[in-house]
Amino acid sequence: MLAYNSYLTLGVLHGLVAANRRVPEDVSLAAADHLSSLRSTTPPVSALDVPVEEVGALAVTRLIDLLAGHHVTVTSRLPSRPVLRASTAPPAASAPR
Repeated sequence: MLAYNSYLTLGVLHGLVAANRRVPEDVSLAAADHLSSLRSTTPPVSALDVPVEEVGALAVTRLIDLLAGHHVTVTSRLPSRPVLRASTAPPAASAPR
């Protein structure tokens, strides 16, 4: 399961624990951003490390362009890297039928 941001990830982790689901044995969990507190959870949560300052600067630039009347569809790619921790694991082998 991939949560949109770290705050949602923390909520999902709490909900999984409350539902007696084991992470990562039953469900692998990761966040699409990298809040530093994710390494302090049980288990520590995997995340995508993105350049937050670059993302913010790009968002401001796009907003300024929109306010100036420049409505252009643009795709930007910024470097990111997975930070793998104990919340993700390969899928369990299926039980024989």
